[in-house]
Amino acid sequence: MNTTRTGRGTAARPGRLLRWGTAGAVLIAAAGTAAPAAAREAPATTFIYHGPLYSVSADSPSDAWTVGIGADYQKVVHWNGTGLAKVSRPAAVTNSQLFSVSATSADDAWAVGYQRPASIDQTFIVHWDGSHWAKVHSPNPPAANVPGTLLQDVSADSASDAWAVGYYSSKTPDNAYRTLILHWNGTSWARIPSPNPGVKNSFLSSVSADSATDAWAVGDYQTSSFAIKTLILHWDGTSWTQVTSPNPGGASDGGDLNGISASSATDAWATGNYTDSSGVSVSLALHWDGTSWTQVSTPSPGGLDDTLLTGVTDLSPTNAWAVGQYRTGPHGKLPNTLALHWDGTSWTQVTTPNPGGPGGSRLIDVSGTSATDVWAVGTYNTASRPGNGRDHGLILHWDGTGWTQF
Repeated sequence: MNTTRTGRGTAARPGRLLRWGTAGAVLIAAAGTAAPAAAREAPATTFIYHGPLYSVSADSPSDAWTVGIGADYQKVVHWNGTGLAKVSRPAAVTNSQLFSVSATSADDAWAVGYQRPASIDQTFIVHWDGSHWAKVHSPNPPAANVPGTLLQDVSADSASDAWAVGYYSSKTPDNAYRTLILHWNGTSWARIPSPNPGVKNSFLSSVSADSATDAWAVGDYQTSSFAIKTLILHWDGTSWTQVTSPNPGGASDGGDLNGISASSATDAWATGNYTDSSGVSVSLALHWDGTSWTQVSTPSPGGLDDTLLTGVTDLSPTNAWAVGQYRTGPHGKLPNTLALHWDGTSWTQVTTPNPGGPGGSRLIDVSGTSATDVWAVGTYNTASRPGNGRDHGLILHWDGTGWTQF
């Protein structure tokens, strides 16, 4: 069971995610000794990361990683159970960004994104061996000059089994985007063939590996009429194949999947959003029961404004979390943090801190190890009006009773 990797699909990919933005700085503090609380102000001695965090991965209560970009983009942040510290990435690698991290143990973690050594983006993968981060060679498909290739997500099930997914701009007349899947076998990364059902574009945003013969990847694709459809791919130990998935949004915007997390071969969740009949983006959760994917009702507190789920972690059939954001206010300008919990019967919204002012607050990713140890990361802005001020990082911890802001 791999509970360390969650999806979030929030980085540089074209489409609905980019329009909401994720810029900001990360403000974090040590955790683990305070009394449970739904929300608490950050203590005076805070840990500051200057830039947004896009991904979090926890493999135990004393080992977690988070990655992001910004002024500290050459650093990743590590939690050792008592405090947080910035850890340097490979110093020689410039013009690179990390969008996802997955840890299996204290001496085995992967982070992926892209690098731009010249005019074209290329895959970028680094590995943690317990003492330092080092760049590892990764394949690059023949890509168009702009924008090139990008890895969105990574999921490691063991030291010899990890997957990274994303997309690249193909050398076609319209530079259509194509899915990209890479696999680590314990020795090297190799590209694995992946379906591309989209006549126009096909994207992969998230991946979750449960075992060597069971992995999922999700995203979306565009038809010849530019309609958006959910995309779910499955690995059975031999090949990746497309699996039928619901498209509740209908013909024009069936849905967009941003996160995937599997706890077993018969229990997996995929989350995202779709556009309803009134033209509003609403939350979307799909469940795999070992036979088929079905839509499960989820709250969309945005009402007449947009709601979006970007990350999910599946801890057990009766315990899963999904995070994202919803908008309120004039013309849907104010984003709020959103956390939903699955108890085995239904998804319900759980109160989360919203420290941002008119600039809003957002959650981007979530990762958990147990019912009393779940982390969520995002950003908030305390400006007096949208577009002003500075974004700050937001990190929340669930201790089994409430979400605490650090």
